[in-house]
Amino acid sequence: MQIIDSHCHLNILKKKQGIAETLAEAKQNCVVGMLNIGVDLETADEVIKQSELQSNIWASVGVHPCHCPIEPMSDGDLEYIKTLSEHPKVIAIGETGLDFFHTKPEDSQHQFDYFIKQVELSKMLDYPVIIHCRNARKEVIEILQSHKATKGVMHCFAEDWQTAKAALDLGFYISFSGILTYPKSIELKEVAKQVPEERLLVETDSPYLSPQPFRSKYNQPAYVKHTLAHLAELRGTEVTEMAKITTQNFERCFNVKVQSSLVK
Repeated sequence: MQIIDSHCHLNILKKKQGIAETLAEAKQNCVVGMLNIGVDLETADEVIKQSELQSNIWASVGVHPCHCPIEPMSDGDLEYIKTLSEHPKVIAIGETGLDFFHTKPEDSQHQFDYFIKQVELSKMLDYPVIIHCRNARKEVIEILQSHKATKGVMHCFAEDWQTAKAALDLGFYISFSGILTYPKSIELKEVAKQVPEERLLVETDSPYLSPQPFRSKYNQPAYVKHTLAHLAELRGTEVTEMAKITTQNFERCFNVKVQSSLVK
């Protein structure tokens, strides 16, 4: 069985656990690959260097809404992301999006600017864009629609079916995190049953949002198997088949070929 963690933060996780240990535990739990996600420009080089450790680790580059400076995004920063994206292990832009949980909508104009510019850059490069959406489902979908985004992932999806359907209609994939395993995520479980199987992905968002068996601990890529198993159970699918489905979806979404294991 081969499982892909479609969204993790190895450079943040390393503060909790060494990279070698993280990769070893991933391998022991059938996790053969992962997408290491960038959240700011200061650590982008580190994220890319970590992706060079193994063949099945890839990277994204971008600015998370909670890491956006107050001023609009400069042409220099946008050009820097474009330059970073030329690295062979970079396969996506983001994560980017809107977060109205940590910042009120009226104080978030800078988030809109960063979000729109990164969406446009992803289109220009023909890369998938990784979307962060928290308390901003209406605004996120409106921007994706108005800017005709057609390639990307709604990461750590925790919204309603209407939002999922709107993203699916654009051509996006839906990625489920450990939130799906929580007993109170009743509506989300129903959404997970409805997403077409060819658009399903699983992730950890580690070191955050550990699945139910490890909810009080920091998260890591090895734990994505618990979210995968829960998703398979919800949909009445064998775990091995769900692993195959989500791995193939990852390959198709990001235009990569997954090797049989985490190898150099």
